[in-house]
Amino acid sequence: MRSDPRNQRDPGTRPSVEVAILVALVGLAGALRVISWNRTAALFNDGPLYLGISRLMGAGDWSGALAHDYHPLYPFLTLLANFAAGDWERAAVAVSILSGSASVVLLYALVRPYLGPRVAALAGLVLAMHPHAVDFSADVQSEGLYLALFLGALLAISRSLDPPRPALAAWGGVLCGLAYLTRPEGIGVLGVAGALGAWRVLRGRLPLGRAVVWGAAVLAGVLLFVTPYMTAMRVETGSWVLSQKKSAVGIATMGRIEGRIRAGDESWGAQRQAPRTSVDRMVDLGDTIVSGARYEVLVLMVLGWVVARRRRLAGSGDYGELVALSLMLYFVAILGLVFSAGYVSRRHILPPVIIGFGFVGYAIPIFGRGLLEVGRRILAPNSPWAPTAGVALALGLSIVVALAVPKAIRPSRTNSLAERRAAEWLRGSSLSPGAVAAVKHRVAYYAGASFVPLRAIPEKEVTEYLRARGARYVVVDEEEIPEYPGLRGAADREMRLLHRENAADHSASVYEVPALPIGEAG
Repeated sequence: MRSDPRNQRDPGTRPSVEVAILVALVGLAGALRVISWNRTAALFNDGPLYLGISRLMGAGDWSGALAHDYHPLYPFLTLLANFAAGDWERAAVAVSILSGSASVVLLYALVRPYLGPRVAALAGLVLAMHPHAVDFSADVQSEGLYLALFLGALLAISRSLDPPRPALAAWGGVLCGLAYLTRPEGIGVLGVAGALGAWRVLRGRLPLGRAVVWGAAVLAGVLLFVTPYMTAMRVETGSWVLSQKKSAVGIATMGRIEGRIRAGDESWGAQRQAPRTSVDRMVDLGDTIVSGARYEVLVLMVLGWVVARRRRLAGSGDYGELVALSLMLYFVAILGLVFSAGYVSRRHILPPVIIGFGFVGYAIPIFGRGLLEVGRRILAPNSPWAPTAGVALALGLSIVVALAVPKAIRPSRTNSLAERRAAEWLRGSSLSPGAVAAVKHRVAYYAGASFVPLRAIPEKEVTEYLRARGARYVVVDEEEIPEYPGLRGAADREMRLLHRENAADHSASVYEVPALPIGEAG
């Protein structure tokens, strides 16, 4: 990374001022995430799985914890936080909120040498209040921790390049390995590092010999954490894999080699979706990118990138290379995920996009000035008035805040509130304990019971399926029953309605699965 002296200290940004700005940004990020969590009606669906892994670790069952599909670092830090919090759920959320708030500082540190402290502060502000960034780091899920480690790894790797500093590069590799232990896509930072090093060698900015040493240092740091985990998975699966969640081969080949369905999904008449065309998948991907990054953020990012390049802004070239290489590599990986797994979520889209938030920060005052100029030409075309930089920044920033903050703190997952209350009623009742069949794992979590997934199967097979899986109760939102055609008839004719909860315009019911007749029980 070649820093420009003009970007190191803007007028008025003394160290004490920068520290105050960072404290304010972290405070804002933390406050928004706390508010978001307190307005969340139900856990993220993977939350109970992470809590379950943490409990396995707490019980000393490390083999069971490491055999799980989900990577272990977030549950492990939840275990440590639980010693202080005394509550698994609060501990997991605390890890997420602290990590999400720390990400603001890491993004600031990443952007600052390229575009200066003022733009870095605006980039950090955008991250602090981005609705999806708030949502993902204010729940029991690993995205907040992953984002912090992802940005930390890129920060260390980018700063270790000009001049090459193998020790710092190794620390970047360590953070990359920790990001991988949080989510499998963390290993992608190693690809970004390789691309950055190769690009500098090709441009004559990094001697090949020094590049090899630098790259070896990054790789050594990565392997320090990747190797033990891969070895543990080798013991469990019998083969060398990067992750048990998704096939690396399937992603790399975009599903051409591995197109199988998970064992068990076809049993009991599970519905198969009609094959989706490549065009359908690309349209869905485009929608996910726009909704995940947010349209106003993408517009500002492109605007800032274009204007910075046209103005030959100091540092924008190197920063643009980092953003472009990261986006290209992760986009290829995301394409592989789309065509192998059949889906991609906003959680996959957002982290690489966040790297480019420096251009968003640079564009905010430009956007404000443009709006003011358009207004002047319409309302007072002959006026000599020209907007000041402060007024332009205030207008642009006020619009970004108005679009982000209300959405960041809006009530979340209220459509799951009725199911949660129904499950909690079951947990507090005097009924005999038993497994709960539901659409989402979190419903069984709130019922304090084992989880049995509902399947879209014919009515005559519903009760047999539930009995075979050990389900004693069904908790379901009435609006979801049409998605499971056999369930409606079975619920009306064979099951007993025990309780119904109404909340947020949704109705959830608790049904009892009929026991096997005594004559057939043997």
